Amino acid sequence: MKTKLPHQLFAAMLSVLAMPALARACGDYGGFRPYLVAEAEFEGSIAQGELLIAINPEGSLISKNMMWGTIREYGRFGRKLLPHIDVLGDRVCVATKTEICEISLKTGKLLRAHPHTQGKCGAVIVGDHKVFLNNGTNVAIMDMSDGTTLRKINLMPKGLASRTVTGATTRIQHARAGNRLYVVRPNTSGVAVVDLQTDRRIRDIHTATKMLPTDIFHSDGTLFVVNRSTSYGMQYETLSTFNAVTGKLKKSISLNDLCNKLPTTQATDPTTILGAYRDGILVSVNERLRFFNKKGVFVK
Repeated sequence: MKTKLPHQLFAAMLSVLAMPALARACGDYGGFRPYLVAEAEFEGSIAQGELLIAINPEGSLISKNMMWGTIREYGRFGRKLLPHIDVLGDRVCVATKTEICEISLKTGKLLRAHPHTQGKCGAVIVGDHKVFLNNGTNVAIMDMSDGTTLRKINLMPKGLASRTVTGATTRIQHARAGNRLYVVRPNTSGVAVVDLQTDRRIRDIHTATKMLPTDIFHSDGTLFVVNRSTSYGMQYETLSTFNAVTGKLKKSISLNDLCNKLPTTQATDPTTILGAYRDGILVSVNERLRFFNKKGVFVK
């Protein structure tokens, strides 16, 4: 789950926009970038006030004060923690490939851990005890008070079997807007929409013809989706915006045309949505930061 960027960090980023050389990628885990840009994107991070709560490349839970740059490391608790955490109050829910863990930010202690069978997945907290575990093909609903799996929601379109998330499809991608969860599925067109109150998959959003969604972000009622296609071994990308309630397409633009991103034979630096600020979003395209307004229009 992406983060909404604080004012101070956004101001620093705007200065980087004028200096493309400073925005070169320096790692492939969650898309780290040097200097202040690094604070914008830990894969699946959560912002809480001035704190960015995330899993670092070593699999440890950390919190970073984005104003002062101070870091508190909570540790791994003898586990390899996965990105795409969720936070409610001082409770953090974070998964490993075999367990779902609840950790207290206040005490830094592991409160409880229960086994699951979702493999690589991301956590979404709903209420005091319910947690949704998304692995891209289905969502398991668990009761954290006793570790019971209440039910599973199939995310795949009718007629398509569940697919294992491996290789090039290892990133878990989802965005939450209130009681709705929008999920990108591996090698599958469209976005699945799950109602977190009724525990049902209510519909799919068709994102692009002959293209697969690779990144997703929600801001102020708008769903931003990066789509990718491959033709004759070359990759092309678009950024589309949708009404998050109705699923209606608002706008779709070619990132290759607008951002001088040449078609590539391999995704050495995939396009990534970094976060939202006021009237738009920041996107890393072709290893440079680009700003799009809330209508999906390229600004600079």
